[in-house]
Amino acid sequence: MDNQGYYIRYGALSYELDQEHTDHGLTDTEMRLLTECLDGVRNAVHLCCGAGRHVAAFENVGIASCGIDISPELLQKGRESLIPRQPTGQGPRLVLGDVVSLPFKARTTDCVTLLGNSLCLFPEHLCAEILAEVARILVLNGLFIIDLPDPAYLQAHQKGTTSTSQTIHTQTLGVVQWTWVRHADAERCMMVSEECVQPLKDEKPLTKTLRFEFHLYEPQKACVMSETFGLHLERVLECEDLSGRYKGMLRKRNFLVLRSSKDGSPRDTVP
Repeated sequence: MDNQGYYIRYGALSYELDQEHTDHGLTDTEMRLLTECLDGVRNAVHLCCGAGRHVAAFENVGIASCGIDISPELLQKGRESLIPRQPTGQGPRLVLGDVVSLPFKARTTDCVTLLGNSLCLFPEHLCAEILAEVARILVLNGLFIIDLPDPAYLQAHQKGTTSTSQTIHTQTLGVVQWTWVRHADAERCMMVSEECVQPLKDEKPLTKTLRFEFHLYEPQKACVMSETFGLHLERVLECEDLSGRYKGMLRKRNFLVLRSSKDGSPRDTVP
């Protein structure tokens, strides 16, 4: 199953199993680094927003935010958790959609984010489509912020094969045994992840095996791809989590802050 199919079919299960990515807000370190860059930003679009933790964090500092994700289940979880926090009962806007075809008008967005190592979920040809869409919707001098696993940290801590196994109570499948195996493929610059989910109370348990791939783009490679679309690197911020919350590739990352400087008016695909 590809990455997209995984999140469409198993978004609710992902929410319950992989809480690093879903049902928490940002750490103090993440938010401190991000707010350093956000002077003058009035609105933001968050790609691959999942259950909306980045959307909520930006709203909390007064930036009108919209999140887009391909998983209806994750978006529903976000609506359930975010709306009660808002005095109006409305909550931030969460949109179902594909990041390679954004439902936003050209030159209307001050800031776009693609965080949680989400760029790594896409092969290079899809990265190009995403970057073209980001360049299209950003205002001139708008910000694009992405994060990538720190290459040195990965080399030191993610060698070979690692595995984790635990019993988890889920609403989706009841009590399950969750085994998560990660294999570093240095030749292909990739991290292959396989999740085996086995319900424990069914008479005939149906084991779900979910496989997806992380393309380990080095910061220089990501910058080269972005330059093609007029997105130029402004600064790099190192982010290391000391809270103990993050266990894998999120443990140490680089935030790349890029600025849109492409001239011209790209074709607006929104009616």
